[in-house]
Amino acid sequence: MTSYILPKEMEDYINQNIDTLIDLLVTLCKIPAPSLHEEHRAKFCKEYLESFDAQKVHIDEALNVVYPIGCSEHDEIVIFMAHTDTVFPDTSPMPVTIKDNKIYSPGVGDDTAT
Repeated sequence: MTSYILPKEMEDYINQNIDTLIDLLVTLCKIPAPSLHEEHRAKFCKEYLESFDAQKVHIDEALNVVYPIGCSEHDEIVIFMAHTDTVFPDTSPMPVTIKDNKIYSPGVGDDTAT
């Protein structure tokens, strides 16, 4: 397993916002998102970004949440991608448990936490 050393600013940000980050992750984990049916999770992500005044956020035909920041036809662009679906076909809320400072939920260690 590769380990990474975060810049101090990132570490400080995480430490200052850990409760918010955990609450967000738990909220995301509870939103059912079976493959090809991740509309609810995509909607949540879009509305979350818009709550911070993000502009031009949209959900494309493949249910990707797209947030173009400073993009134009002539710029090189950087893409940050993560999938929102889980491999679990269930459309009911997923169980989330926190024990010994670890979060347990279907898909929590997948891109949900990224």
